[in-house]
Amino acid sequence: MLRVRRRRAEASGAGAASARGIRARVGIREGLVSNVLNPNTALFYLALLPQFAVFPGRVLTDSLILAGVHFVISFGWLALLSVLVDRAQRLLARPRVWQALDLVAGSTLVAFGLRIALARR
Repeated sequence: MLRVRRRRAEASGAGAASARGIRARVGIREGLVSNVLNPNTALFYLALLPQFAVFPGRVLTDSLILAGVHFVISFGWLALLSVLVDRAQRLLARPRVWQALDLVAGSTLVAFGLRIALARR
């Protein structure tokens, strides 16, 4: 990481250009299909949410309300996260930022390696 900083910064510009070509509609469709076909999501709602039903006779209604609340909170969080990632992508596309990150990461790995090498067992 310390030796290839310059080459990596130059290569990151090409990768960012190809990543911008992905359309938002394709990403939304892939995410939706991935979540709908994920059995973990169904198991989560079937196993966890009925425990929080307030009225015994309205387990389905209460579970659907809780699932809706979970959806709204998750959608808001993921929308905020996507905005932050988009802004971070613009920042990380700069060669100087890549060089600084490579320098910090490389130095950290060297420091960890030295610590392991000098540790007594």
